[in-house]
This record gives sequence, structure tokens and C-alpha cells, in this order.
Amino acid sequence: FLYQQALRRAYAQHDRSLDMHVSHIRRKLLAVGYEAARVDTVWGKGYVLVRAGA
Repeated sequence: FLYQQALRRAYAQHDRSLDMHVSHIRRKLLAVGYEAARVDTVWGKGYVLVRAGA
């Protein structure tokens, strides 16, 4: 669902585009010093925003 909503195309198993977008988001959050939360991968499900210290 996230793949289709974010990329506006049908799911492709070996397409790493969404992973790259999340990687860029993580990098940008670190660059601005955002430490209140992090984006974690939930294997087989997607991503979750986790508060620091949790």
C-alpha cells in the first residue's frame, strides 16, 4: 500500500525506489539534527517512526 501510494505505480518486488526515498528521509532528518524519533524498517511490513529512547 505505501509503495503504491508513494510512487503511484504497481508494486514491483525488486524495485528499491521506496527504500531509497526512506534512506533520503533518514539522511535529511539527521542533517537537521532531528533526534526526537527515527524511521525503522519493519521487515515484511513497512516502516515505523520510533521515538528516541523507546
